[in-house]
Amino acid sequence: MVSGSAALIRQYFEEGWYPCGSKGCSKQSINPSGSLVKAILMNGAVQTVKYVQKVPAGNILEKVHEYDNNAGMGLINMVNSLPIKGVNEMNAFIINNLPINDGRSDYVLVKTKTCGGSIDSIRATLSWYDPAGSVNCVQCLINDLDLVVEKISETNSVEKKFYPNGLKSKDRKNNVERVRVVKSVSETFKITVKASNLATQNQKYSLVVTGCFDKLAEKRGI
Repeated sequence: MVSGSAALIRQYFEEGWYPCGSKGCSKQSINPSGSLVKAILMNGAVQTVKYVQKVPAGNILEKVHEYDNNAGMGLINMVNSLPIKGVNEMNAFIINNLPINDGRSDYVLVKTKTCGGSIDSIRATLSWYDPAGSVNCVQCLINDLDLVVEKISETNSVEKKFYPNGLKSKDRKNNVERVRVVKSVSETFKITVKASNLATQNQKYSLVVTGCFDKLAEKRGI
């Protein structure tokens, strides 16, 4: 199922479905990187079952929490993953395997709008291929990128920050980071990727943002 879903994502971009959600609506064919396909699969995932059976304890159940070792980011949901006309109402914004220099930030600014269906959140997922760590490493992440989503007020101040993977601060361990924010109409969000601590001069990354929104601005290398 995972392999088939990844193949469909490749086909989606190669046949020009992005960003409008119908075949050939874009004349540009995109060759999606592995990191982008991975980000899309994880970005659209939904919560899995509430409990799992503990083995070998028999009938003892253990509660499942999002991002834990049982659930991860959830179950793949292709309808939740990319815009498809007549199937869902959502927008998508992607960055496909582009480099970011150490100490620099890229961001996109979006404003939420009304959509039909069940699209009730802004989702953003960052993915990159980290260089290999050393054997028996304690801090194994080599190039640390950070994903932060900020809710921006009408006076352009930050109302609230949202960190990835269910955390209350930056993730220092993983090379996939996801933020999900339940949104209302006409809210503005700034979605930032920052190269905060790289061992190399730059690091390629992919980003996907989905939801019901209009893109207001996009800046890189600031």
